[in-house]
Amino acid sequence: MIDIEIDHVVLPSLHISLGIYKKLYDMLESHCHNLDVKIFKLRVQHADPSEACETNFDQEVIAVFKAQQQLQLDIEKKKAKLDEIEEELPLHMLYGQLNDDDDQSNNMAKRALQLRTEIHDLENTTIDLAFGTGVVASSLDEVLQKHKVQRQAYHGKAFVGNHVHKCCQPQVISDLTSAPRTTIECMAFEDIPIAKHLDLIRESATIGSNFNEIMLKFADIHHCNSITDGSLHRIDLCIKDFMAAYRRLFPGASITPKMHLLENHATEQLGRFRVGFGLLNEQGGELIHAHFNRTNRAVSGMTNRQQRLMAVMKRHHIATTPEVRSKLIICKKQKKEE
Repeated sequence: MIDIEIDHVVLPSLHISLGIYKKLYDMLESHCHNLDVKIFKLRVQHADPSEACETNFDQEVIAVFKAQQQLQLDIEKKKAKLDEIEEELPLHMLYGQLNDDDDQSNNMAKRALQLRTEIHDLENTTIDLAFGTGVVASSLDEVLQKHKVQRQAYHGKAFVGNHVHKCCQPQVISDLTSAPRTTIECMAFEDIPIAKHLDLIRESATIGSNFNEIMLKFADIHHCNSITDGSLHRIDLCIKDFMAAYRRLFPGASITPKMHLLENHATEQLGRFRVGFGLLNEQGGELIHAHFNRTNRAVSGMTNRQQRLMAVMKRHHIATTPEVRSKLIICKKQKKEE
């Protein structure tokens, strides 16, 4: 192991940036899903199965409404069956005191206990909306598509660095945070009371305002240029302002390890090295690693491991040293005589 002082280990700034932004976006998506659940439950209460379903959300509302109706029918049937059994059984057997000489009564008592358990489970069954499938949460994806931002299909739908950079632009932040209120205002809620609709609009406006503030403060941290004494002080103020707003707006949210690194160690390292994290972070190493992988695939046909390694190193040396490349002698293919 290399003996390096812990305060000289450079912070993984790329992962800090990606991780914190994903945390903020996931929180926004979760708040939007909570709005969708409230809309969903209100619409299920007043749903009319005879109405035409114009959207997938409408279809899911009707499907859940029918499922709840079927659930209620199942509960009523089981309760009716339980009443029949309880009328035939002695009182002491209903409370688990079985009679060894009467197998039929014992079986009925066990069936009564089973029915009670099934009824309890059915009564506690909840049919909820799948995460991210509601109209409000889906509006966030539409904003990302509008600005050509694509979340990864793996790693928990993480963002790449360039997309986080784009999402820190004021226009993208404004579009994302205004999407919940705009979506709810544009929806025609004929099956939701007016007072509930206004409550949803107010709640969506509060969500948009909170996340607009916190994302703009994160953008102030994300866009940092050259490091001078003045800029270092400004970066420190932006970080403190961001963390103070995060704790104030979301008091129940956790402080992740990446937020801890940003709050307690970033400014100290910037002051020591006097250069931005872009020059020190791990992205350069990851780029070289990707280049070696591509080169290794190109020479994978070589059976000798040492020759394959030498071929990879020669290609890398030629690609990264212009002086060597200029002295290469390229063999020209001779034309075959006819």
